[in-house]
Amino acid sequence: INIVGSTIDFSKILGLEGTYISNYYLFDYVSAITFNRGNDWFPLNPPLGYCENTDCQLHLQGNTAISSGLSTILSKSKAIGLILALGNIGTSISTDNLGAFSSRDGGRTWNFIASGAFVYDMTEDGSVMFMAEKDFKTTDIMYSLNHGESWQSCSFSGNDYFEFRSIISVPEGSKHFLVYSKKEAINRYFIHKFDFENVLSGVCTANDLELWSPLNDPSIDCVLGRKIQYIRRKADASCFLGEDYHPIFKTTNCECTKYDWTCDYCFNLDYDHKCVLDCDIHPQQPANCTGEFNVTTVGYRRIVNDSCFGGLTLPTDGKWNCSIGTSPPSVLPPSDAPTDLGKSSGLSKAEIIIIVVFTIVGFLLIVLISAFVIRKYWKKKDSYYHHDDSNSYNK
Repeated sequence: INIVGSTIDFSKILGLEGTYISNYYLFDYVSAITFNRGNDWFPLNPPLGYCENTDCQLHLQGNTAISSGLSTILSKSKAIGLILALGNIGTSISTDNLGAFSSRDGGRTWNFIASGAFVYDMTEDGSVMFMAEKDFKTTDIMYSLNHGESWQSCSFSGNDYFEFRSIISVPEGSKHFLVYSKKEAINRYFIHKFDFENVLSGVCTANDLELWSPLNDPSIDCVLGRKIQYIRRKADASCFLGEDYHPIFKTTNCECTKYDWTCDYCFNLDYDHKCVLDCDIHPQQPANCTGEFNVTTVGYRRIVNDSCFGGLTLPTDGKWNCSIGTSPPSVLPPSDAPTDLGKSSGLSKAEIIIIVVFTIVGFLLIVLISAFVIRKYWKKKDSYYHHDDSNSYNK
């Protein structure tokens, strides 16, 4: 994970349980998102039509960007599923070609807003989004009343050019924004107040609301073993949510699937997507071990705070063989074991040993074959020279 000083590129998406965005190093720094507390991580899907190759994805500026004066990932606990962020589209995180992006489904899909570095904020319920290009001489600010699906511009009167530095929504629950800016012509700083109280029609009614559930998979609407239905404002509704608004409508537990299981401590996924021992010995192995011993984990565990029931059940305890890295057949995963419990962090030790052995054997074979060819070549050449010398002598 990208860390600068005491700042970490790890952001929780407020209002959604188990959803986080992080930047980590994989040949270069890239962004990833999880919807189930880090068990599975996925690249951020770029907006449709903005990537020409499969290596391209969306990357977002994380918390470490604050030291550079850039905006970071923004979400609010009552603005369910809404995210504003600054980032770039490409193969890795970059401050080149920055742009503003928004999501309305908790980070599963993204919309492109505009090119440039922006400052932004939103009301607590997300009914108004407000942004301006940072440190750029302009007379315009931008706002959205439909969860970022479209944006409108608002210009200052006259020819007053300002450089916007920051935007905040205050106080909580209001529709007011404060904007801190600098007027370059007279070298003075200003605080502007923007009031959207009269832009919206009033408090939302039942017809202005919708039910929405986050997805763990494009076809599975259960996250952490439960389906949570949120009440939120429809994107095209011209209203705001009242102070007594509570986003969670209903929670229903789901049957267990592969998304509810993960590999336990000291275990990792192999190429068959099964959890295998990745430590030298089982962490519960007693001293002077002989034969088999009882263990409380054979590689699988339910994700913390997962509430699923029934469905896919994997072995969690049993017996283990004292031989390093082996287990009796009775505890091997069943045939219906998950096909993907997450992304493996690397090769197991057994796999590394096999690769090293094959590499050494291959190298020795190359050396032997090369020696044989060279010896045969010099022997043939030496025979040729002896034959030539004999002919010369006879003459």
